[in-house]
Amino acid sequence: MNQTIRPRTIDRLVSALFSVKINGGVIGDPTAFLQSEPGCSASQDKEENVLMSLYYLKTSRDALRIMLGAVEAGISARQESCVAAALQQGIRSIPDEVLARIFEVGYESCDDHVESDNFSVAVSRVNQRFRRTALRSPRIWTRLDNRMTTSQLETFIHRSKDADLILTVQIQKHISLEAFFAITLPHHTRWSEFTYDAVVDEVFLLPQIPSQTRHLAFPRLWSLGCGKPSVGSRDTDGIRPEEIFSTWNVPALVHFHGTNASIERRGFGGNIQYVELLMNDALWDYRAVLDELGSWPHLTSLNLEFGRFNGMFRSEPSAILMSLRSLRTLVIKAREGVKGLFLGKVLSLLDMPVLTNLTLEIGCLVEGANYVIDGMCSAANRCLSLREYTLDTTHADLQLGGIGSRYAILSIFVRKLSFLENVIFRGTRLYSIGGDGWMELKRPSWQLFHFEGAAASDMADIRSFLTVASEDPKFKLRIGPCSHCGQCVQCNEIPALRQILGDRMEYEVEVR
Repeated sequence: MNQTIRPRTIDRLVSALFSVKINGGVIGDPTAFLQSEPGCSASQDKEENVLMSLYYLKTSRDALRIMLGAVEAGISARQESCVAAALQQGIRSIPDEVLARIFEVGYESCDDHVESDNFSVAVSRVNQRFRRTALRSPRIWTRLDNRMTTSQLETFIHRSKDADLILTVQIQKHISLEAFFAITLPHHTRWSEFTYDAVVDEVFLLPQIPSQTRHLAFPRLWSLGCGKPSVGSRDTDGIRPEEIFSTWNVPALVHFHGTNASIERRGFGGNIQYVELLMNDALWDYRAVLDELGSWPHLTSLNLEFGRFNGMFRSEPSAILMSLRSLRTLVIKAREGVKGLFLGKVLSLLDMPVLTNLTLEIGCLVEGANYVIDGMCSAANRCLSLREYTLDTTHADLQLGGIGSRYAILSIFVRKLSFLENVIFRGTRLYSIGGDGWMELKRPSWQLFHFEGAAASDMADIRSFLTVASEDPKFKLRIGPCSHCGQCVQCNEIPALRQILGDRMEYEVEVR
C-alpha cells in the first residue's frame, strides 16, 4: 500500500538535512528540525509556537518512519538475493581444518545413528570441497549399526581410518548380526563404545552374538551397553549376551549402561566408574545386583531407574544393608508402576559411606511416593559425607500421605538431614511442616536452599521456613530457573522473600 508525505513536510526535512550537511554531517542541536512553518508569524504567543513545533516534529517523525520502512523493505529484498553468495563467500574464507571441526560438531550433535549417517553422507555431497574435507575427517564416519547395508558399513569403516568406532546392534534390522560382525570384528581393536540393544517387549529369543567374539581384547572399549526386554530373555544359542561380554578383555572399560541386564558375577566391573541401570519387576534378585555393584571398587557414579518395580511375589526386603562403598554420586529415578512402599524399603537399606551427591526423581504413577522419599532420606541419614540432595517431583502428580493431606517432606529433611550443605527441591507440595511448628525444629546448617516450580499454596510454608533458616548468616536462597518472567508464583514472591533474606537471595531466569 502506497503511503504519501505532504510536500511541506518534505521541504522541512530537506532544509533540516541541508543544515546537517553544512555542519559537516553532525547534528549539533535539534534546532534544524524545529523550524517554523513558512508564513508563521513571530508574534504568535509562546504556547502556540510550542504546539506548532510539536506538530512539525511529529509529522517529520511519521514521514521518516515511512521512508525507513521503504529502506528496510529494500534491504530485506536485496539481502535474500545475496544470502547464498554471502554464505558461500563466508564458507570459502573458513580454513579446511575449521570446516572439518564444524563437521565433527554437527556429527556429534546427531544423537540418532540414522541422522548421523545421513549427516556424513549429506555433507560429502554438497560440493567438491565439502567432499574432500569430509573424507579427510575420520571422526564423522565412526558410528556403525546393523541398520546399515554391508556396503555402507565397509565405506564408513574405510573412511574412519584409525578413529575410535561406536557400534550399536539391534534386533530386526537391515542385516543380521552375523553379517554385521563379519565386517566389524576385524577392527575390534578400534571399538570404543558397544551397545547391544534388544529392548522389545514381545521378543523372547534374542539375536545371537557370534561365538568368535569370545575372549577377544578390546583395548579402546570404554563404554558397554546391554538392553533386554527382561532378564528371562535368552540368546538364540541359550547364552545371555552378558556371558559373552564377561569373556572380553576390556582394560579401558569405565562405563556401563543396561536395561534388565544380568551383571552379577560377570567379572567386568573391575575398572567401571559410571553406571546407568534400569531395574524393573522382571529383575527378581535386586539384592544380587546391588551387591554386585557394591563389589566394583572404582564405581563412583550410579544412575538407577526403577520401572514396574512393585515387589509382587517377593518377601519383605531383609534388614541387611547393601553397601555401595565407593559411590560418590547417586541418581534414583522412580517411574511408572513402582510401588513406593517396597522400593522405599529397598532404598532404606543402602549403605553409602562416601556419598556426596544424591538425586531422587519421582515420575508419574508412583504409588506411595512418600515411602520412596522417606526410605531415601533414611539411607541418606547414614551418609555423613553427603553434601547435596536433590528431590525432583516435577513429573509426578503426588498424592502424598493420603487424600487431602500434605506430607511434611521439608520438615523430614530438616530433622534427618540438617547436616547437608545444599538442598534442591523441584516441584509442588514439598514444603509443609505437618504437625510441627518451625520454631520447634532445630534450624538446619544448610548453606543453600534451591526451589523451583512451587505452587501458590506452598509459599506460606516456604516463607515460614526461610524466616527460621535465615537466622544463619551463611544461609542463601536460590529460586529458579523460571521461564514465566514475572507471571508465576515464584516471580511474584520475590519482593517478600527478598525482604526476609536481602542480598542472600539469588534468582535465576531461564534463557530461551
